[in-house]
Amino acid sequence: MAIHRHLVRTLLAAGLIIGSNDLLYAQALTPAFTYQGELRLSTGPATGNYDMQFRLYNAEAGGSQLGATVSATSVSATGGLFAVPLDFGPAQFAGDRQWLEIAIRPAGGSAYETLSPRTEMTAAPYAWGAAVALANAVTTTSIVDGTIGSADINTAQVQARVASSCPSGQSIRQVNANGTVTCESAGAGPVGPQGPAGPQGPIGNTGAAGATGATGPQGPAGSADAWGRLGNAGTSASNFIGTTDAQPFVVRTANARSLRIEPSSITFVGFPITTNTIAGSSFNLVNAGVRGATIAGGGVPGGDTDPDLTSENPNRVRDHYGTVSGGYGNDAGDGLGTPGDRAFATVGGGRNNNAFGAASTVGGGTDNTAGGASSIVGGGDGNTASGSESSVGGGTSNTASGITSTVGGGGLNFASGNSSTVGGGLFNGASGGLSTVGGGTDNAARGWASTVSGGDRNCAGGDYSWAGGRDAKVRPGTEGPGCEGVPRSGTIGDAGTFVWADGTGGNFISTGENQFLVRAAGGVAVNSNDPAGNALRVNGTLRVDTLGNAGATALCRNLGAQVATCSSSARYKRDIGDLELGLAAVVRLRAVSYRWKDSLEADIGFVAEEIATIDERLITRNAKGEIEGVKYDRLTAVLANAVQELAARDSLAAERLGRVEADNAALRARLQAIEARLGLTDSSAH
Repeated sequence: MAIHRHLVRTLLAAGLIIGSNDLLYAQALTPAFTYQGELRLSTGPATGNYDMQFRLYNAEAGGSQLGATVSATSVSATGGLFAVPLDFGPAQFAGDRQWLEIAIRPAGGSAYETLSPRTEMTAAPYAWGAAVALANAVTTTSIVDGTIGSADINTAQVQARVASSCPSGQSIRQVNANGTVTCESAGAGPVGPQGPAGPQGPIGNTGAAGATGATGPQGPAGSADAWGRLGNAGTSASNFIGTTDAQPFVVRTANARSLRIEPSSITFVGFPITTNTIAGSSFNLVNAGVRGATIAGGGVPGGDTDPDLTSENPNRVRDHYGTVSGGYGNDAGDGLGTPGDRAFATVGGGRNNNAFGAASTVGGGTDNTAGGASSIVGGGDGNTASGSESSVGGGTSNTASGITSTVGGGGLNFASGNSSTVGGGLFNGASGGLSTVGGGTDNAARGWASTVSGGDRNCAGGDYSWAGGRDAKVRPGTEGPGCEGVPRSGTIGDAGTFVWADGTGGNFISTGENQFLVRAAGGVAVNSNDPAGNALRVNGTLRVDTLGNAGATALCRNLGAQVATCSSSARYKRDIGDLELGLAAVVRLRAVSYRWKDSLEADIGFVAEEIATIDERLITRNAKGEIEGVKYDRLTAVLANAVQELAARDSLAAERLGRVEADNAALRARLQAIEARLGLTDSSAH
């Protein structure tokens, strides 16, 4: 625990003689005093509780201990500062020089660390000895009341009471040692410097008169309501520091203005309605006639005044109720027109930022401008929000010029359409009203309510159009800005068209309104992640309308591009014949359970390769010719055919069974007739 003693002060806690004789003897004095100090660790000022031991020695180093050791436990130190009462008893401080040695450890610790060097005990503790001597040597019976006169006073050191005055028309030139005054005509001779104020009396009376200058008047008496440099007690609501006239209140540091509070010229019930508060550099400025302004700090003189930074300037508030919180070279308001036309502008900080619009805000950064009413620039560098209620979040060199337009960030982006938005990226523009560019680079949303989600060099030129990917282009109209290298189409462009282009590059341009265009060199798949080359693959049922005939009946085509059950009318078929696949094919079907390799999900069905041995029409192949899937919808026809074969077999079996049963009935009848002739009974027959 490396501890450094930075500052040590001793105060006499009891025994300060500051009042009358009655106060002196009102309470018995003790030899205790308060020791104050500052503890510093190797990491900075200490904060915590510490155990301390104090010893007196008769030498700065070595020597002998005087008296007992005084211990103090759990002494609190905050920010390095601590105070502890010490009492070495009435036998100490008898006039010989003594040194205080301190040992310290964290509260409850083991070993103490002794601080070096020792601290010499100076006059304050010896006040105890003086008090004891005074109490023992001088009493109320030692001096007769009212008997101390001029013979007992050294007039070279003690000023007698002033008992004279000057006649009308004259002023006091000099106060003599015996209390008389020397007068002179009023205004005669140069006025000398004012003498220092006398100290405050013990119970509020005026202090003694200050010494006069060489030819000046007597200094004023000390004030009973003066504010002390060490704090004040007993203040009331009527006490204050400030001015009672219309002058500003100024605070200086190093003789330069650091704070100026100016009252407004407009009053209410006799008082200014507000003030201008100007802190920081003495070069910070509030324009004349502006009220309610605040400069919280910062600012520097213009020119190369800061040795480490550049582009220095003071902070300025140019319109009513503007605010600059800090930084330098920042302006709130424009100072043009009236002081109220760009009121409530705010700059949070940074450098060379301007909030010119009424109620506009620049949060920070550098060289940013919020010029529109209620506009905002959050930060960044070189950004501009010039549209009313527009916003630039940050980034660099972005512009939001449309009403309620927004640029989130990025660089060199612009949102010029009303209520347009650019989320970020680089070189993007949203010029259509309600248009949006999410990000990416070199994208443009030109049409009304158009959108570019991102990507590169995309353009949504038509109203309500969408473009994404790379080089996806929706043709713009003849009004407004166009898309580079793209022809125009009508007044509003290819409205309602959606264009998505893959990464192969090269413009993929729309050809009309309300189109849905996709460029996918790797193919398109629906409900599948394998588009089978560059073809369209649909895992399920795809509805295809006949081109060029809006009233045509819809066809349904399955995975193999074959007409499926949803459109199975004879109108679409020819060469209809009986299916040769039936019960024999079904018997060969092997139903299996299995798990998919990519997901381990359990499933049931058939193996396509086994189905292929039955009939090729029941399976599909991919672009490579490999067996891919089972056409389960076609198995339905095979199963139906098998059921029909079983039904035919059942019908034939039933017919044969009927004939057998008829033959059996005839035989039973003949047997019964024979038994009757023979006289045989059922029991005898059995």
